[in-house]
Amino acid sequence: MPSRLAVVIAEMGNLDCECRKKIETNLRAGLEGRIGNAAAAQDYLTSLIRSRYMDTAKQVTCEFRIFTGTNALVFALLIAAVVLKRRADLHLLPAALTLLGAASATAYLYLFNQNWLHTLVFSDYVGFAYLGYLAGAFVFLCDVVFNRAHLTAKALNIVLDAVGSALEVAPC
Repeated sequence: MPSRLAVVIAEMGNLDCECRKKIETNLRAGLEGRIGNAAAAQDYLTSLIRSRYMDTAKQVTCEFRIFTGTNALVFALLIAAVVLKRRADLHLLPAALTLLGAASATAYLYLFNQNWLHTLVFSDYVGFAYLGYLAGAFVFLCDVVFNRAHLTAKALNIVLDAVGSALEVAPC
């Protein structure tokens, strides 16, 4: 082994040796191949980041549209109920409070209490589940518009009696 090592070292010491040129050629080809692979990996990573960014932007935009669209729809229904049932002023209070409470609470949670990194990484959006928040407002609106607020009046009277008020709410 020591004699073989001495022969190889002596050959490598000769700058004109063919074995030295072979090694340089192999090293150069290997490095160029690795550089090519790294450039391809970098291009793939760039395209992956761009596609994920576009997917995330699309999901966040959809989430925003759901939130604003459902709020706009329910507020429009509330305005329609006010216009259609002019005598239902106190009866529309629970629907308005439910709507304002749901919109305010959700907006607060979205802006200040949400872990946006977790939401973006795991695509954990509320989406159409927000409609569940607004179902209470819709029930109150339907009661006022279609049932002349009988259930809302009864609920308001129960609350008013519980707080000791002499005020009585009649259906509209």
